Amino acid sequence: MKQSLITKSIGNARELGSYITKDNKRIKDGILLRTAALDNVSREDIGLLINKYKLSTIIDFRMPYEVENAPDIEIEGVRNRQINIIDIDPNEEGMEYFGESFNLFALPPEKRLEVIKLATEKGFIGKKMYINFLQLESAKKGYKAFFKELLDLPKDRSILFHCTQGKDRTGLAAMLILAAMNVDEEIIIDDYMLTNLYNKALIEKQQMFLQSKGLQGKKLDNLMLAMDRVAPETMINVVEWLKKTYGSILDYIYKILEISDEEIASLKNKFLL
Repeated sequence: MKQSLITKSIGNARELGSYITKDNKRIKDGILLRTAALDNVSREDIGLLINKYKLSTIIDFRMPYEVENAPDIEIEGVRNRQINIIDIDPNEEGMEYFGESFNLFALPPEKRLEVIKLATEKGFIGKKMYINFLQLESAKKGYKAFFKELLDLPKDRSILFHCTQGKDRTGLAAMLILAAMNVDEEIIIDDYMLTNLYNKALIEKQQMFLQSKGLQGKKLDNLMLAMDRVAPETMINVVEWLKKTYGSILDYIYKILEISDEEIASLKNKFLL
């Protein structure tokens, strides 16, 4: 299911519109937009966001140094909100690798490869990393703030949420809002996997680079997942963990993000047809 924004300058850009819920309702088109970083947006695409999508709010899930290195564009009439999902103490034992792994795009390619290797060996990058993310206090606080932004969104205006690559922190945000809308898990995973379609050219280029460095097999797979590719197991693992730990994705939203039944009903009224 392809939900393209048809932009020329924004990576991994798509929306959550038209997905059908378990009770046969449909998510409104043009309201919930998910992308990669917005630091190189063209004037043409700014016009698209304003005129076609009536953009109201941009949510940036990146860490402060990521924002500093490549700040989002400022669009007149659009509010920018930075919500840091991964706030890790680099002084905690082992955490320096986990935190450093997300500074990839501020590093030269050779150093970037070294950091990814180290983080993978330490277990901070891989198919269970989203479980680690959602246990962070910053993620709990951040995704709660994200839901509050959804609740405050003016009717018939859109919200755009992103991180650097638009796949991990953004992917978890999409999973949470789709689950809150009562969308089936299979559709949630299909939406997550669209990253491989939208990043196809980038993934092929990165894979050729890593293979030129002699990487193959499991090491190559892990490194690609740390960069721009996704695997279904990464999302499946966190969904199963949420069900085992809390009862369901929705129960995580209720218990940890402290979003009420009434607020979920309000979101459904706003986003569903």
